[in-house]
Amino acid sequence: MNRMKRALLAGTILWLAAYGVYAVDIGGDELGITLDFTYASKYIWHGYDVYDGRGAFQPGLNLDFKGFYGGIFGSWADSSRFTDQSEVDFYLGYEFTFFKDDWYAIYNYITYKYYSHPSMGDRNDLQELANGLSFPKLIPIGPSFLVPYYDTYYIWAGFQGERWIDNGNVHDFGFAYDLPVPSLLAEQENQKIRFNWGITFNDGTLTSNSEWSHTTFGVSTTFEWNNFYLTPSLHYQWSLDNAFNAVNRDDEFYASVGMGYRF
Repeated sequence: MNRMKRALLAGTILWLAAYGVYAVDIGGDELGITLDFTYASKYIWHGYDVYDGRGAFQPGLNLDFKGFYGGIFGSWADSSRFTDQSEVDFYLGYEFTFFKDDWYAIYNYITYKYYSHPSMGDRNDLQELANGLSFPKLIPIGPSFLVPYYDTYYIWAGFQGERWIDNGNVHDFGFAYDLPVPSLLAEQENQKIRFNWGITFNDGTLTSNSEWSHTTFGVSTTFEWNNFYLTPSLHYQWSLDNAFNAVNRDDEFYASVGMGYRF
């Protein structure tokens, strides 16, 4: 099974990468293609510090077409200590905005994601079903909108998983605000600074406490030149649970820089 999985991973990567050479039109609609490479000072996943304070190299490829999207995401620690925890993840999803021209517009997405750990076989694989709602025009403030959102993630063991885990939900509640600012690059028409605050309730997933686990504040912006982009971001996570089996008892400061190309 492990050999078959590695062959499937390699084949999928090659298949997806082949699309990155050309922009693709399907029935008059363009298939969106994004190649991304991100370095994160810490790999924080649903509040968990996956690599115990070490950084991560995280390449990815995303395809989108008429609301449907899918892709592949990898994560490799910058420390040899965590080689076995390297990830190659696959995801598929759909997004749609209801009543998009009205003040009560509702953005919704649903995503299935499979977390694969090729160095460890099947035993630590996970599956996740995510669903999110946000209200992009609900609260006008100044030049933009304060956007409330709610995301929920149901997490369970992967195929033929050997490690027992607690199935459960992670719930994120928060607000985002995009502040328009003058573009620093002449080629970029619009630029914004995104502020984001959220609080998370972990309902016992992965043997953690059923508790409000942490709250996070983040700020980011994107620089664009032709089809290239660069996105730096900063985040601070405050722990709300100090029990032995808390999601994360430490406060975390972390940063990332993402760069890529949109075809």
